[in-house]
Amino acid sequence: MGLKGVRGRAIWAAVVDLGGVLETTVDKERKTVMMNDAVSLQTLEEMKRYYQACGSKYDEIINCQGRYDQGPELNARWFAEWDEVVAQLHAFHLAGDVLELAAGTGIWTQQLLRSASTITSVDASAEMLTVNQAKVASPRVTYVLADLFSWQPERVYDALFFGFWLSHVPREQLDTFLHSCWTWLRPGGKIFFVDDAVGPTLAPDTLSRSGQIETRILHDGRSFEIVKNYYEAGVLVAACVRAGFDIVIRQTATCLQYGFGTRPHAEESNEQLSRR
Repeated sequence: MGLKGVRGRAIWAAVVDLGGVLETTVDKERKTVMMNDAVSLQTLEEMKRYYQACGSKYDEIINCQGRYDQGPELNARWFAEWDEVVAQLHAFHLAGDVLELAAGTGIWTQQLLRSASTITSVDASAEMLTVNQAKVASPRVTYVLADLFSWQPERVYDALFFGFWLSHVPREQLDTFLHSCWTWLRPGGKIFFVDDAVGPTLAPDTLSRSGQIETRILHDGRSFEIVKNYYEAGVLVAACVRAGFDIVIRQTATCLQYGFGTRPHAEESNEQLSRR
């Protein structure tokens, strides 16, 4: 999560129809840059070890505790924007069988239980899932320890949620990941995600940043390289539309970005195509 005390930005929403747009020279150049800056498997493994190591301390970030305490004013701003996202999540009402990716310590699992019948919570960190299970303690939650870059579910779900995960997806894998999300949802199923909106900043646990990679330092002094992409809203809208979603992206005043939408029914998709 990026540093929360940053310059303000207006709240906005966008839906983009990219049907029939041919690949441009700019598109091709962007793909070439992404491939040249591709994240290595070694970095993905190191990111997994990082989250295994920080499981017990992760909630300090969300709760503005310890070195993440930025003082009363900035903390209050953070909590207000957090509450805005939580309110939108509950209003969007992810019901039925919900798939939660990068479930972490259960901060979002607790919120999802307010509307979900069941939750399948997936994470690559056993330490994170241990904290989650102890915190949530619900028989309606099934935990799956798995690498999200290779895991495939055996069924489809009514809704899909991921919090502060999309920024850890390498740019060259974004389209593939979002298409996978589309296949994991039933037609008419809902998707909701939240992540950092601000540009790269040096948070208390961030030593440096280069391209898609941030170097993070733990309380005990160990450092790890992780993937961290601060996706622009327009990039996310375009990628979600390419994957087949109807999507809206909104941004809080300073630091959070969230999206919500659906995988349209087949007849809805055909109607949209007929208008193009």
